[in-house]
Amino acid sequence: MRWLAVFLLFAMPFCAQDASPGHVVTRTRTVAIFTGLEQQLLDARLKHDKATLTKLTTDDFEVRRSSASSSPVPREEWLESEAPGFQANEFHPPDMAVHLYNESTAVVSFIHRAGTGRFFVVDVWSKEGEAWKLSVRYTAPGGATTSATDAKQ
Repeated sequence: MRWLAVFLLFAMPFCAQDASPGHVVTRTRTVAIFTGLEQQLLDARLKHDKATLTKLTTDDFEVRRSSASSSPVPREEWLESEAPGFQANEFHPPDMAVHLYNESTAVVSFIHRAGTGRFFVVDVWSKEGEAWKLSVRYTAPGGATTSATDAKQ
């Protein structure tokens, strides 16, 4: 019996690996929710829709950039800015990861493409009542090839 336990202990990691290279990952309900919220945020940002942006962010929202980590951009300044690093294109939902830490805190990460640049974005969302609101956004350049999806393109 002991040898069976040892065998299973070592064999389980190999059995858990995906054997098929064409494996399709399905979106979870949580990823679908935050994909929708991130899309609303991006659409409002591109349209300079301050009402929607205000509705989707907390009062103490700020942006922290890797290039100026000690100088956060407060919500009011962010609402007024033209957002040179985030004016265009898309975020990439297949690269999105969502981690729920409790019923009212979620951390969402994804790749955002803007022009010829790519940014790695980490958003912290807080639930206020029944609504999710963005509390803080961290951004950093994403590099030339940032994911398996990007490498295929």
